[in-house]
Amino acid sequence: MDLSVYQRDAFAFPFWKNDLMLHESFWPVGSGEMEVPLLFKADEILSVRSSDLLTEYQEGRDYFLRDGRLYLTADTTIEVTPPEGYASPEPIANQFSATGFACRTGGYLFFAESSAIIKKQFMVTYRHSEGWNGPTPPDIREKLPKTMALLRSATPFTVGYWGDSITTGCNASSLYGLAPNVEMWPIMTTEMLSSLYGVNLDYINKAVGGTSTPWGVSEFDKAFGDNHPDLLFVAFGMNDASGKRSPAEYAANTRRIIELAREKTPDCEIVLIATTLPNPDAVGFEGPHAEYEPELLKIAEEYEGVATLPLTSFHAALLEKKNFRDMTGNNINHPNDFLTRIYTQYILASFYSF
Repeated sequence: MDLSVYQRDAFAFPFWKNDLMLHESFWPVGSGEMEVPLLFKADEILSVRSSDLLTEYQEGRDYFLRDGRLYLTADTTIEVTPPEGYASPEPIANQFSATGFACRTGGYLFFAESSAIIKKQFMVTYRHSEGWNGPTPPDIREKLPKTMALLRSATPFTVGYWGDSITTGCNASSLYGLAPNVEMWPIMTTEMLSSLYGVNLDYINKAVGGTSTPWGVSEFDKAFGDNHPDLLFVAFGMNDASGKRSPAEYAANTRRIIELAREKTPDCEIVLIATTLPNPDAVGFEGPHAEYEPELLKIAEEYEGVATLPLTSFHAALLEKKNFRDMTGNNINHPNDFLTRIYTQYILASFYSF
């Protein structure tokens, strides 16, 4: 396998079903020799690379493996961010705030809606013999009989996406034309479903950054117009929760989105995606994110042809082993390439037996 380029099939393969962890990301912050948190105890480090995968670092000089743990050497050539580069003692103005975003442990978080944070991150590929002890995706195929019939018969149909900035593709490297040009998760997901089942799928993505469920209700008809997705992914929640919207209101809005979709396309089947979590260091972005997931699971039980993917719990399990900064594209609430891939991996594993 060429580890220097994006290969969709390999990048989208569920990491928990493999003894190869491909390009797990990390953002080293600190000084001196330091441990890099990994999801598994490593048996062998195959590669440590820059986030664009074009620069490979040397074992011994830049990093070493000890007792299954990855360490950076004190004089590594890997660029390590000093603590004040992660949280500055001085305000850092951005397009949203004159002072920037306060860090819970003090100072102001480094924030960027560009490739700036991606370039501070690195990718490690390793083999391991541990099993994944976290949650795994539910099999939702029985909940979506019409979709599965179309997939299994290789009948072309339309897949739609409705959500906030995470669903628009922020902050996948392809958004910036930056190697390795990992696709945004809706494109990767659609292309992989098409490949796995040998079916031609049309793709409609009407997500808009900064939005939440009230917008999802009010703009649904306008956004989809004459487009009638047969399968619709609905992925709001990050901004609802950071905006302190109650779980009850969030659930009511989500039900209304389902009803609007069904009014346009009665046979439309729907997958509700529970949001990933924001940076726990980001003051003001905390909210009832985790409380939305049970509401979505309850909604899926109320409707035929509606399924919920509890990605919030999965992200929480990842955060038990890694830092938020290791998987973010903006240091507040957007995924980087690694977490973008996990969106697709999680969805695919709920539709297909790998």
